[in-house]
Amino acid sequence: MLLVEKLKILFRLYLMFVIAAVLPSCSEKPEPYSRSVRSQDVVDGKNASPSSNKSSENKTESQEVEDEESLEEMNDPPELLGPMIEEVADNMDQNVVANRLKLLSSDAMAGRLTGSAGHADAVTYFAGKLQEFGFSPAGSVPGSYEQGFAVNSQQTGNVMGVNVIGRLPGNGSSQEVIVVGAHLDHLGTQGAQVFNGADDNASGTTGVLSLAEGLSFFKGKLDRDILIIAFSGEELGLLGSKHFVANPTIDRSRIKFMLNLDMVGYGGGQVYGIRFAAIPILKELLTDRATRYNINLVYDDSKDGASDHISFAEVGIPVGTFHTGLHDNYHQITDTEEKIDYTSLTAISQMTFDFIAHAASLPNLAIQSLRIRPDLPNGYTADELELHSSDVIHGMPLLKPYFWDDETAYSAMVPKNRSLGKKLNFEASHRH
Repeated sequence: MLLVEKLKILFRLYLMFVIAAVLPSCSEKPEPYSRSVRSQDVVDGKNASPSSNKSSENKTESQEVEDEESLEEMNDPPELLGPMIEEVADNMDQNVVANRLKLLSSDAMAGRLTGSAGHADAVTYFAGKLQEFGFSPAGSVPGSYEQGFAVNSQQTGNVMGVNVIGRLPGNGSSQEVIVVGAHLDHLGTQGAQVFNGADDNASGTTGVLSLAEGLSFFKGKLDRDILIIAFSGEELGLLGSKHFVANPTIDRSRIKFMLNLDMVGYGGGQVYGIRFAAIPILKELLTDRATRYNINLVYDDSKDGASDHISFAEVGIPVGTFHTGLHDNYHQITDTEEKIDYTSLTAISQMTFDFIAHAASLPNLAIQSLRIRPDLPNGYTADELELHSSDVIHGMPLLKPYFWDDETAYSAMVPKNRSLGKKLNFEASHRH
């Protein structure tokens, strides 16, 4: 009997793979933001032209409707979704995860500074993957994955920031939406030096892409819609997430929960779950899913963090964050891909996908948002906390130390001589 059930699951999974391969992609991006990836000819380790189109990308509207109807006819009973989710997670390829991160953190991407050519390439790559995975465009212009916004900073001058947004529709049984995001930008270059940002935050972006690929097999099957966002301008003060929250491309009242991935490439299989105290139903689910993928999940609700989830928390949206801890390569030219723990990153990606896929069909997400604590660490003034690490990187006041356990570690992150290339001498956070 068990063998028969297993064969049924595998057969249904195979059908989902086949259908996902021909799911319609969305229309071409509008002219103001359309671009081609100039810096690379390799996608996920495979030689490919970024502008090449699959035959499925040229489908007529009637063909797309037929595909959607065929997908809806395959409504699997709820008891099958769990095993199918785990099956997809178990088939995540570590080599694909590694190749995506290597591409995003390559010298060709030139540090992905908001408004730069390297960042534009990263935007095109991310949007292309959402299209490949069958996500609907959810940008500021119909048919586009992109939400543009003006940026004027000392680091960039007057440029255009771009959030990349895609939506995976649910089965229509709920109007609620779960948002999963990570910031795509980093620090760019300084002279001939490239700040590759492998952990910060090519790792989080890669994790979100792995999540999106896994979710692509469940289009139209989960109760809630999933919104994927790659934020721009995080390193300049959470600009992209602030812009989205102020100018949402969906009804903001529908957003039930936001999960942020920021620096998840280290940790050796350990990850910190931040701000989960007020969402016990998700905390219980996450704990269970972490155990399955041998992740040492450490909950820490003693701080808020200073990443894109804060923009959502400030308007009362419940949020959570995954983070594997700081290290002395943070915001340095030494934050390069060979230091990433790909085994750990793949396991975190599996856990994240499994967690979100299950959360999207939980019967009742009775959760509330934690209040952001405005207090400052003892001994610091608002002026001293004005900068995240230097005036070249983050220009935003901190509400609480970034991800540190104690003020001793944080004090080392307030440099006396603020400059981009300054070596920051501190121990990695969360040394338990």
